[in-house]
Amino acid sequence: MGKMYFEEFRRRVTDEAPYAVFHRSDVSYVPHIHEEIEVGYVLYGTVRAGSEAGDFLLHEGDMFVFMPDEIHSLSTVTPNSVEILRILPKQSDNIDFGGLRFSSNRVCPADGGYAHLISPVLEMVREFDGDSEGREIALRKCRYEIFLALLRSIPHFPVTGEDRQEIASRTSLLRRVNDYISEHYADTISLDEISDYCGYSKYYFAHSIKEVTGTSFLDFLTMYRLSIACARLRARDGSVTQIAFDCGFNNLRSFHRTFKKYYNLTPTEYRNEAESAKVKMQN
Repeated sequence: MGKMYFEEFRRRVTDEAPYAVFHRSDVSYVPHIHEEIEVGYVLYGTVRAGSEAGDFLLHEGDMFVFMPDEIHSLSTVTPNSVEILRILPKQSDNIDFGGLRFSSNRVCPADGGYAHLISPVLEMVREFDGDSEGREIALRKCRYEIFLALLRSIPHFPVTGEDRQEIASRTSLLRRVNDYISEHYADTISLDEISDYCGYSKYYFAHSIKEVTGTSFLDFLTMYRLSIACARLRARDGSVTQIAFDCGFNNLRSFHRTFKKYYNLTPTEYRNEAESAKVKMQN
């Protein structure tokens, strides 16, 4: 398997197809970054989101927005379904979206800019799943309408000076940790190894990674391994035992115990629920 940056669907957004829509249930994504703009819409349930500005709850009808290289996470509070849009800004767009941040990453129905954003978002979801004539033209139109809504209707501010340097430092650390884990998550990884790779002392690294991600390196590594396991369980890519060992768990019992701690389901139950959800979507 190639590198996996916490979310297995990242590779589907390319320069040739700079947008993608993903239907996710009971989301669980550890703190991560990517080069796309991410816009989400909660169909039902409650989701906890984390951003550089802090944690917040999302309920049915709420939306969330994250800019390129903005550290963020999603976790389940109650059973939920979320539409996630990934939109890749291009150099030809002539806008530094990565240099912008929103006053709030949550966009609620009562907010003034909500109507301007929700319309192209829902249209992109419909067009992405359809096969109508002119689909690609419609998707490109939605992409630019979302850009316009973000720039004109959602309060934002430029990141400058020391703030930009601090963001660059955090994202650089997270990228290096991500690169190392993506290559070695199936192996035993010690704090000494990862801190040496990042060029930090062990104690400074432990403090820095907790400051960036809100959790310890061990918990971060565990969540990473579980995110890979979830992707493979949904794809039915191997037996539960094979997935456990491929994802760095020393034994099946440890995998079951850790998986249930984070997801309140056994790996088999998770796989069966994911399969049922897929069938419902197709019907």
